[in-house]
Amino acid sequence: MSAEQYQKLEYAAGMSGVSMGTLEKAAKNLQETGSELTLEQAIAQVAAIEDADERAAAACDLFGSKAAYEMVPLLNAGADGIQGMYNEAEQLGIIMSNDAVAAGAAFGDSMSRFNQTLTGVKNNIVAEFLPSLSGIMDGLTELVAGTDGAKEKFSEGVSGFVSALNETLPQVLEAASLIITSLLGAITDSLPQLFASGTSILLELVNGIISLLPSIITAGMDCLTALLQGITDALPEMVPTMVSVITEMITNLTAQLPTIVGMGIQLLTSLIEGIVEALPTLVAAMPEIITNIISTLTENIPLIIQCGIDLLTSLITNLPEIIAAIVAAIP
Repeated sequence: MSAEQYQKLEYAAGMSGVSMGTLEKAAKNLQETGSELTLEQAIAQVAAIEDADERAAAACDLFGSKAAYEMVPLLNAGADGIQGMYNEAEQLGIIMSNDAVAAGAAFGDSMSRFNQTLTGVKNNIVAEFLPSLSGIMDGLTELVAGTDGAKEKFSEGVSGFVSALNETLPQVLEAASLIITSLLGAITDSLPQLFASGTSILLELVNGIISLLPSIITAGMDCLTALLQGITDALPEMVPTMVSVITEMITNLTAQLPTIVGMGIQLLTSLIEGIVEALPTLVAAMPEIITNIISTLTENIPLIIQCGIDLLTSLITNLPEIIAAIVAAIP
């Protein structure tokens, strides 16, 4: 059964209250009878029988008694009624072509592979940083709790994070540079079509907005008026409640302020001390990090420059056509 046939049957069955599971059982029984008819042909043939008893007997022979009983609402619609439901499904745009269904399945597979690839990349990057991030979080936790050795643990976590960053950053920059270069190249190749389509779409959008502007302004003013009226009506009840809430918030905040300030100062002090102890490691690693960034950018400068040249050349070459398209699109 083709994808188009399946969708037609699915629509007709749904409109008749028959499940696709019943049709699948009917198709299986039909195949077991040795009939050369497709399920769609068999349903049309049985539905064309006018006598109800003969129609039921033929359905039992082809589809099996259980499936035939469940298909009675569909078969009672008659061959013309079923064909009418097929036509209705096509008119409503429900039926996708076999090629469209295959393309949709292929796109789903591509998206699944892409998502799996992203998940793999994410997992690899996270795996590099997790140990050091755990050390940093443990160090912060122990700093807040005032545990001995917390500063050392925090410093070790920061050092590990810097090392992981130093190892991962060149790969990330290289991948990002390749993606950006490829994207610029694709945009350059598509510039003529993009400009032509973009100009037409923009003009249509502007004309549509202009035509709708009076309605939009009227609706906006109505909404604003209703909102202001509602606020005005509710204001006498809102003011006492708001005063009470604000008073309660201020009272609670005032009572907790010494504790909050003390904890904040302790956390800030411990954090600064930890960063100061980790500073030599950070400073020592910075030259290597900067060198890797500069090296990666330097290696890809020719590609970036070439993309820029291609982009500018394409824009200049197609400028007459772009101007002509804009002039032609202006009403």
